[in-house]
Amino acid sequence: MSRVDDINDWRDKLPVAETALTRLRLEAGSAILRATDEQALFEPVCRLLIEVGGFRLAWVGLTEPAGDRLSEAAVEARDAATGDYVRELARSEEGRWGLTRRIRYREPWVITVPAGREAIHPDNPWAGLAGRSNGCAVAYLPIASDRMVHGVLVVAADDTEYFDALRLRQLEHLAGDIAVKLDWLGRWAIGLATREALDHAAARLHAFFDVAPHAILLVSPGTIETNATFARMFGIEGSRRLQRRELGRFFPPDLWKEMVALYRRRSAGRPAPERYEAVGVRADGTHFPILVQVTNLQLEAGGAHAVFITDLSLRLP
Repeated sequence: MSRVDDINDWRDKLPVAETALTRLRLEAGSAILRATDEQALFEPVCRLLIEVGGFRLAWVGLTEPAGDRLSEAAVEARDAATGDYVRELARSEEGRWGLTRRIRYREPWVITVPAGREAIHPDNPWAGLAGRSNGCAVAYLPIASDRMVHGVLVVAADDTEYFDALRLRQLEHLAGDIAVKLDWLGRWAIGLATREALDHAAARLHAFFDVAPHAILLVSPGTIETNATFARMFGIEGSRRLQRRELGRFFPPDLWKEMVALYRRRSAGRPAPERYEAVGVRADGTHFPILVQVTNLQLEAGGAHAVFITDLSLRLP
């Protein structure tokens, strides 16, 4: 018997579900390799999950830059009602929260609920999807690479016992292949969209930063950023970034040494006052009383301090 005959004989002995899943992995893998953009990636994979894999539903949601909601990338379903139902779930506040919370763990999970018992399941409202049409099983597969969590692949099977450990592992590999492809596409497609969204969010943040009534110093590792209120209060031109050595000129020398000592205590996790009165020095050399309030922040780049300064001279009679 030839090697080809051996392979065909082995494949013929596989259960129908395993044969379909093996063919799905092969055809979906080919589609993933050929895809040149997201649409060419998700639509064929979802269609193959229905037509070759025999699933009732295939839905892909991608995380938006903020990470707290999902946008639909593709959906295929054997009936329109199921597709509409999953869209409603994904758009609802409870549905979005349920998915985004779970995919952060990067582990697949399965919901199997008999019809009419959705309310008792802890993953409600997504349990309602498993309870449709006299019950089915639904698997939620995070699309996650080593770099990031891109989203989730949701598939529904008619057999409530379908998602055993072996089949779930095969589907998890499929979701992982999609994530790796998205990493590659992200070099020029997803990365650009994400950067644009984050830049837009940063612009909104800086607009608020500059109109705040307090002078603000954002002290992060390596940089100190001031807002427009700080510039007006201390008589300098515009909001800008400062070096640590430059900041000392806005306070009397002895007071500045004390402020630096408090900063070092705070950075080391030791007790330090978060609110105290001090003296500021304007660019023209005049002194004025100020109130300093400090809060710790945790940014992506590491720990930082936000220093809020109030001009107390404005309150004097």
